[in-house]
Amino acid sequence: VAYPFLYEVPFITLATPGMDPRHSAVLGNVLNPAYVSNPLYDFPKPMSMWHRLCNTLILIGMVLYWRNWAIVPLIQKEISPQFPELPSLLDLERNMSLALLNTHFAIDTPLPLLPSQVEVGAMHCRPGNSLPQELESWITGAGSAGVIYFSLGSFTRGTSMPTQYLDLFIQAFRKLPQRVIWKYEGELQDISNNVMISKWLPQQDILAHDNVKVFITHCGLLSLQESIYHATPLLALPIFGDQPKNGMFVKNSGLGDSLVWEELTVDMIVDTLTKITSDPKYIIICLYTICCLYSTCWLYCISSIYSRVGGFPFLLRLTVRVRFKVASLFSTCCGSDLNRVIRLSSIERREVHNEVIRLT
Repeated sequence: VAYPFLYEVPFITLATPGMDPRHSAVLGNVLNPAYVSNPLYDFPKPMSMWHRLCNTLILIGMVLYWRNWAIVPLIQKEISPQFPELPSLLDLERNMSLALLNTHFAIDTPLPLLPSQVEVGAMHCRPGNSLPQELESWITGAGSAGVIYFSLGSFTRGTSMPTQYLDLFIQAFRKLPQRVIWKYEGELQDISNNVMISKWLPQQDILAHDNVKVFITHCGLLSLQESIYHATPLLALPIFGDQPKNGMFVKNSGLGDSLVWEELTVDMIVDTLTKITSDPKYIIICLYTICCLYSTCWLYCISSIYSRVGGFPFLLRLTVRVRFKVASLFSTCCGSDLNRVIRLSSIERREVHNEVIRLT
C-alpha cells in the first residue's frame, strides 16, 4: 500500500471478482443500484422495486462498513505507526492510475466505466494445448456420445462434498451414455466404468477438446470465463459468493442450466445433462458469446498501458475527490432538507407544487 507513495510511482489495481461497488466508488464512479446489482447477490434482471431497494441499502452498507467503519480503519491503524507521513489509505487509492476489472460485458451486466477502468475478463484464457496421452485416449474413446467434465474448482475440494451428494452423482453418472472426467482429490468406491477420477486436471485443455460436451462447475468467475471461451455449455452448481449470480446468468442467457444443491436428485442430474448435450442451442449461444469476447481481447493491452507512462490524471473522474455519500446524494437524502419536506403540511406541499409548475 505504501510503496507507490514512498517511491512516487504510478500504480494499478486488479479487481479479481469484477466490478466491486467499494472499489468503483473510490475512483469517483458510484454505481447506480437501480440496474447494477451487487456481485454477491443473485438479483433478477431487471430488478423489481424491492430488489432495487435492497440493492441500494446493501451498496450503502458495504461501502460505509468497509471503508469508514471497519476494515480500512483497522488497516490504517496498523500501518500509521510504521509510516507516520503516509496519507490515508483512501487518498492513496484515489491516486491509482488504472483499475483492471476481471469482468466482461458479454458475461455480465454492461457497466458505465471510466477510462481508468478497463475490463480484462477472460484475458487469462488461451487456446488448448495437447492433452496427456491417457487423457486424450479417454476423451476420444468416448465416441460420438462425448465426455462430461466435472470440477468444483481449486478452492472447493471435492472431498468436502457430503456423502449424500456423492452418491447422487455416482448413481447419475452410471445412467449416462457419456464418459465422465471427475476432478476429485480422494478415493471413490463403486464408480462405474465410464468415470475417470483425477486429483488434478488441465482444465482449459480439456474444455478446448471438441469431444467435451458439458462442464459441471461451481460456476466460479474464472471457470465461467474459460467455459465460454472454449464454447462448452455449463451445468452450474453454485455454492457461495458470486457463484449463485453467475449460475443465474448461465441459465438466463442460455449457456446452460443451473441447479440447487438442496433440490438435487438422480433423475434431475440425468435429465438436465441429457437436455444440454442433445440440444444444439447451447453450443450456438456459446459461440455467439465468444464473438463478443474475441472482438475486444486485443484491446486489453492497448487500454492497459496508460500507467506505463506515469498515468493520466485526466482519465480520472472529477468525483474522485468527492466523498461517496456526496457523490451518491446520500448526504442530501439524510439531510435537513428532506426532513423539512416530510414535515410540510398539505397546504405547503400544494404551494410548492404550484410554484414548480409555474417555473417550468
